[in-house]
Amino acid sequence: MRFSGTYIDRLIWFFIPMSFLVAILLWIFSIDTDIIIKSFVTLTLVCWSADTLSILINYKNPQRLILEGRQLRYGNDNIAFSEIKSIEIITARCFRRWTYRMIKIELFTSKTIYSIAKPVFIIDLIKGRKSKTEDLIQSVPELKNKLITE
Repeated sequence: MRFSGTYIDRLIWFFIPMSFLVAILLWIFSIDTDIIIKSFVTLTLVCWSADTLSILINYKNPQRLILEGRQLRYGNDNIAFSEIKSIEIITARCFRRWTYRMIKIELFTSKTIYSIAKPVFIIDLIKGRKSKTEDLIQSVPELKNKLITE
């Protein structure tokens, strides 16, 4: 079971719907169809690229986090539940009001690893719903005790 999100997840669940809403607004104001399509593509790619670069620069290419039996796999590394000191879902910032959620795992070896939290659909984000990642972590009893909530 995958606990983490991906860059493609963020594109599909957040940036494409956001750009689609802008395209609808442009259509309502009777802007040319060619301009609407170009605006949709440009807005999607620029925002997604800025978001992806921000994550890559700040968190040094976070890897996928996958539950495999009684351990987590982070990229090519296997992490036993007993090695985990704490798990926290943090809110990070790309720009002033542009935020995204990351999974921060502290190990007893003083190592801290980061992974992208599963994205929340833009409508759920507006309603203030929490991440699916937090629900998945709480469904595993050994990890539930290590989860630090905001």
